[in-house]
Amino acid sequence: MNSVQTLPQTKIEDWKGLKLRGPTRVLSYHPANSIIEVLNRRFGMVSMLGLSTTLMLTWEGILVYFGSGLSNGGSAGLFYSYLLSWAGFLSVMTSMAELASMAPTSSGQYYWVYMLAPKSVRKLLSYLTGWLSIAVWQAMVAMSGCLCATIIQALLVLNYPDSYSSRGWHGTLLIWSAVMLAFFVNSVLGRWLPKIEGFILYLHVFGFFGILVPLMYLAKRVTAEQVFTQWNNGGGWPSHGLSFLVGMITNIGPFVGADGAVHMAEETHNAAIIVPWNIIITVLVNGCLGLGMLLTTLFCMGDLESAMATATHYPFVQIFFDSTKSYLGTTLMVNPKSFLPMNAILATCIISLLLSLINIGSVRALENILSFTVSSWEAAAFIPVALLLWNRLTGRINVARFTPDDPRAKTDEALTWGPWRVPEPLGTCINAIGLAWIIVAFFFSFWPGKTTVTPETMNYSSLMTGFWFLFGIGFYVIHGKKYYKGPVIET
Repeated sequence: MNSVQTLPQTKIEDWKGLKLRGPTRVLSYHPANSIIEVLNRRFGMVSMLGLSTTLMLTWEGILVYFGSGLSNGGSAGLFYSYLLSWAGFLSVMTSMAELASMAPTSSGQYYWVYMLAPKSVRKLLSYLTGWLSIAVWQAMVAMSGCLCATIIQALLVLNYPDSYSSRGWHGTLLIWSAVMLAFFVNSVLGRWLPKIEGFILYLHVFGFFGILVPLMYLAKRVTAEQVFTQWNNGGGWPSHGLSFLVGMITNIGPFVGADGAVHMAEETHNAAIIVPWNIIITVLVNGCLGLGMLLTTLFCMGDLESAMATATHYPFVQIFFDSTKSYLGTTLMVNPKSFLPMNAILATCIISLLLSLINIGSVRALENILSFTVSSWEAAAFIPVALLLWNRLTGRINVARFTPDDPRAKTDEALTWGPWRVPEPLGTCINAIGLAWIIVAFFFSFWPGKTTVTPETMNYSSLMTGFWFLFGIGFYVIHGKKYYKGPVIET
């Protein structure tokens, strides 16, 4: 079990008298919270890479969302929007890596916001960031279960076209199975999680080649001209440029989750160095794998109309089958995805199970509930990244860390850079680029896939994100501000 300790604002030699279990190391002297690490350091670079890369599942996500990108943008739009999304995400995560080095705590974004924001609004902004983060993580669990279920149903349609008919309750039961499996691994097998994550990392990489090689060897290729110059405006937008921006959301989803290492910082060796490097390496590795899978699929997709019209509703499944001409081969190529806070794990599991009930009545309704994952993530990332840029430009972050007995250590001047930092002026430029990309991605995450909008094709993520945002502010004003005093340090 994790324990919560309130640490006094005092000298470091006085902390030695505290009875703390496990290895300890002082991380920061911010006046709001002084962090002492006391959790066992179970995670190293490899196990953390396993956790963060498989949390993103970029190349797998590229395949899952492949059809949506073909509709708005076409093969050329998919390729160029991927490069844009990769660069934008790398800019955002570089800024977060700097924050993770300044304050390597599992609290992550909402702690950084409290640390960076002006005193007059730090509680509200911190609370709101945490509120948005809750939406992201809950939706991600349900979305992962939904994708596993629908891919399994797609394979059943492929293998048994005459005897299997997809039903909503089938999907719900499959979602439950996927969520319960994740619950089992994170609870019963929790103590072996670092080793499991390391194994999954190797599976993630080897699985990439297990799909790439057969496709390259067996499939008929299209020309480079078709891949890099063929645009599609299936949504009926006024221009290909607008269609491109609407379809860009396809390549944003596979990158969400790159900050997973942040939330394991207090269980990671040398977190102020390992976590920032883990964030950057995760985005680079998964970005390379995703680009390789995207290009391979584009070159091997064959007849575009046939892939888009597939009864499985997943073009990549049809592309695999057209390449291998084997039901077994296609099925094997598809592989979707105590020391622990059991209350949080159990709550996440139950919420995901309840959300999956919507699938019985309407698959589209569940997809819309899950679609606001991206918009919520962008909103939660915007606040700390914007505050980092503001602190950068106003010179509020110091280069040298103050000692605990320095009078400035108890003031806002205690903000200092960590050991991992991008040198100036490059750091400021990257910070600003990441912020601009968040704004663009957030704006277009609310657009529907077609100009002709019906209740069935409407993108309801704007409604859901707006409701969650306003409800969070209202709850804070009425109730939260009475009890929320700032981030609680979990140790």
